[in-house]
Formats: sequence, C-alpha cells, structure tokens
Amino acid sequence: MLLRELASESEHRFCVRYLYVNFKAKFKGAELKEYLLKMATTANKQEFRAHMKKIAELDPKKSRDYDTTAEWLSKIPAEHWSRAFFPV
Repeated sequence: MLLRELASESEHRFCVRYLYVNFKAKFKGAELKEYLLKMATTANKQEFRAHMKKIAELDPKKSRDYDTTAEWLSKIPAEHWSRAFFPV
C-alpha cells in the first residue's frame, strides 16, 4: 500500500532484454531482432512506425492461427518499451 502511494506518479517501463527473450521464443530471424531493437531505441515515433511496418513485411500473415510479429508487438503498449513513446 505504501509503495503504491509513493509510486503513484512513477512510470512503468519494460526491460527490452526480457521483452526480447519472450520475442525470441516465438519469432525467429536476425532481421526481426534488429527491427525490434531499433523500435525500442528510437526516440522518433515516425521511425518506430516505419520499423513496425518493416517487421510486418518480414513476417506476413500466412493463414496461421497465431499472431504475426507485428500483431504480437502491437499488443504491448509502446509507451512501456520504446523511447519514442516515453513521456518527456
């Protein structure tokens, strides 16, 4: 309870290392990893979206029952793991 009161204004961010561990368990490919890291480190929202578009092109939906890389990443709020969306 005390922590919640003290940290009510604090930001919550995800460690990209752990995000990548989960990512790597589901998706294969050095290019996908490269774009994930670019998305995490860019401070520019336009670049973030361009990298997401590239990921979607690299891993298109092929009548699968599971999420593509872009769909999986879209479910994780970018403000928790990408510099482009961190509050200033």
